[in-house]
Amino acid sequence: MRALLLFSGIVVAAIGAACTLTSDLDGLSGDEADAAGSIDAPIVTADGEMPPTDGSSSAMPDASDPSTLYAAIVRADEPVAYYRFEEPSDANAAKDEIAGRSATSTGAGVKFGGAGVRGRGVTFDGDSLDVGDFFDFSGLQPFTLELWVRGDADVGSGILIHKRLEDQGAFESYVFYIGGNRTPHFEVWGVDLSAWSETPLPASFAHVVVAVAYDNGKGNAKMYINAQPASAGGFDNTAAVADTVAHLRFGLAFKGTLDEVAIYDKALPADRIVEHYRAGR
Repeated sequence: MRALLLFSGIVVAAIGAACTLTSDLDGLSGDEADAAGSIDAPIVTADGEMPPTDGSSSAMPDASDPSTLYAAIVRADEPVAYYRFEEPSDANAAKDEIAGRSATSTGAGVKFGGAGVRGRGVTFDGDSLDVGDFFDFSGLQPFTLELWVRGDADVGSGILIHKRLEDQGAFESYVFYIGGNRTPHFEVWGVDLSAWSETPLPASFAHVVVAVAYDNGKGNAKMYINAQPASAGGFDNTAAVADTVAHLRFGLAFKGTLDEVAIYDKALPADRIVEHYRAGR
């Protein structure tokens, strides 16, 4: 098992040239291969229908507005938080379109109004967005973290989503970050609940998802990059995730752009992750 990369503060590293992820499906099997093989099929909701955009079961999404279509696909899977980052350039907080929990800027290094993967996004350069003490998923609870990310070419490392408590002598809870070699990682320190990729993220926007599922008390994390499963994860963890007082933060010590951050209180299956990727690419 690899040595886990630990971030206890600012995460900044020089990077090499970005590598482009391929869409080669060779080597996949089972449900993941079936899901990945459907990337060019018609986009549908979790119920197998085209997604509504106005909350009704009969409304069809506006095919001319990819941002609206993507949001409808995400909402169909019932996230507990969804930050689209469609705020104007003078905003100082991001709206959670599900529960109304604002993610507040911690400084001038957070800038709204730039280009996202769908509509606008939020850029980071030294500061972060603070949601507050929510979404611990403590104990043995399934959850999913989903986002689109584009790291700056000169510095691509940093923390994407952070809920870890780091000032009590031991790191507790989870962190989702990009290492200095532009590879994405997820870990819960103190338990073997982790997933990562050995392939660097591309310089363009990438769809990165971590899904944590439990079966008979054993937890496993899986990571997907542009709808393809990452190289490592799992380990049948049986230890509980800690409930900490740390605030959930986006973009901590990260230099780049995030868009369409969604959080779920369940593990999204591979086929739904594919649908989200296809709608957003």
